[in-house]
Amino acid sequence: MPDSGLQNGCNLSEDTSVRAPKPKKKKSRIQQKVENTKSITVIGYVIVIVVALFLYISNTLKVRDLLAENSKLKEDLARERTVSDKIQSQVNQLESVQRIQDLAVRDLGLALPQKPPVVIQVRKSELSKLTETP
Repeated sequence: MPDSGLQNGCNLSEDTSVRAPKPKKKKSRIQQKVENTKSITVIGYVIVIVVALFLYISNTLKVRDLLAENSKLKEDLARERTVSDKIQSQVNQLESVQRIQDLAVRDLGLALPQKPPVVIQVRKSELSKLTETP
């Protein structure tokens, strides 16, 4: 086979010399300040986002706790209302006129009045005359 310049699939005609790295251009002062400002801005944004996420999560957890406490207090209030209603019905039963009359007649031996009571109305001026001491 004729030598076509290929050996092991490589083209020998290419320049295989090592290229020297190009010298880096020195950045101007303004470019350095712009890059520093960009990195500080990014760090600032990250801090703001982290603080916002922290506040959001803590507020969410606090709201969840408050909702649980609120539902517990509502249950307690419902129980207390039930107890209060029971006590009020007992008070109403104990204060009934019929019960008190029955106790007065039976236990104390009192008799029911034959005539309804008479209401006496006295004016303030007459009341002051009656209450004056001579």
